[in-house]
Amino acid sequence: MSAIIIGLGQTRITTYATDGTTPVKRFTLQKEDREGIELRFPKEGATHKLGSGANRAIKRTFFGYRPNLSCRWAVAIDPVHAAGGQLTTTVEVWSGSAWGSAAQINTAAALSAIDDAATKTPVLVEPRLDKAFSFLAQPPDNHVFALIDLKGVVHTKLDLQLEAEETISDLPDWLSL
Repeated sequence: MSAIIIGLGQTRITTYATDGTTPVKRFTLQKEDREGIELRFPKEGATHKLGSGANRAIKRTFFGYRPNLSCRWAVAIDPVHAAGGQLTTTVEVWSGSAWGSAAQINTAAALSAIDDAATKTPVLVEPRLDKAFSFLAQPPDNHVFALIDLKGVVHTKLDLQLEAEETISDLPDWLSL
């Protein structure tokens, strides 16, 4: 049996101002735990039915693949209570010429900020920092930001869903990245 490991780095998401080009914040999310990451590439296209009855034919037009990212965490802890910051996310703010110093924030707060920013303008998604693959994405229409809060210290069952705004023509070659 063989396995392909797509990367061990963390996921980074960069939010932009309403112009879509000026970066605002860059979130390096805490490493997914047992809930994990799912990077999917559903096929995009259209089906055309030609004719009817026994002479009916179907023609499919393929447009490419649309990357979808889903990250899930079992738990995130407030930075004040996290031992060594292992269960927190870092955020850097763009100062106009360079990224500022990284600050530890709660992953639930980061997901809320990402979801809010991505709803307004696409965000840059880097699913694994150790792989050279990224895409612009927004939350799907049916995604609901949900937060289970245990006494303001621990947040459980966190979920992030983003899908590409544009399709890509080919699947990335993960072994050569």
